[in-house]
Amino acid sequence: MMTRTWLKEAGITDVGAFFSLERSSELESWSADFAEVSSKSYMRGYRDIYRDVNLLHKLMIRFCDSLVKMVIVKIRFREDAT
Repeated sequence: MMTRTWLKEAGITDVGAFFSLERSSELESWSADFAEVSSKSYMRGYRDIYRDVNLLHKLMIRFCDSLVKMVIVKIRFREDAT
């Protein structure tokens, strides 16, 4: 429920599924239509918020990410993919 609310507030509408992986690099072999697979820590997400927050917040972000051990994976598809 919290994830759906956060995605809606962030304006992210193209998430179709959630699943668990050990490494995001595992996705690269899933489809030839993937141009790029990248990941960032959960708290940093799609935007790099480090430049927008002070040192205390940066430390909190690192601490929380070390506890949660989750990442957000971004997949960019090839433009010629049909």
